[in-house]
Amino acid sequence: MVEKEPEKAKPQANISDSKNVVQGSSIQGQNVHIGDIHYHSTPPKKTGPASPEQLEDIRRLISRGKVEPAIKALLDLAEGQDEDWADSLHMLSNQWQDLNKRERLGAIAYSDATVRRNQIIQSLLQAARSLQEEA
Repeated sequence: MVEKEPEKAKPQANISDSKNVVQGSSIQGQNVHIGDIHYHSTPPKKTGPASPEQLEDIRRLISRGKVEPAIKALLDLAEGQDEDWADSLHMLSNQWQDLNKRERLGAIAYSDATVRRNQIIQSLLQAARSLQEEA
């Protein structure tokens, strides 16, 4: 029988003196960001105040049960006019989507869903009224 010579361990490259090497870290080999990360883009343009016709169209959408397009239209108006209202509308949009999801999953009773839906719609109408008053 022919004996094989034991394989010699190959010397590993020493990269400890190399640039961009993180050693002794749990994030070794992953993306590492050091310092500030800047995203350069143009700031959103401020639009003028909402016209009464736009707000009436939004109310009409809500009365026809088209709440999601109404939320989007209100968001478009608020983002150009008032950041606080835009934040509130983002929260209402999230609540509306969560309500729809819970209804699809059967995780909420019909009566509870109806109450919550009416609360969200009332908040949307109030937002439209406030945006009109600020105009």
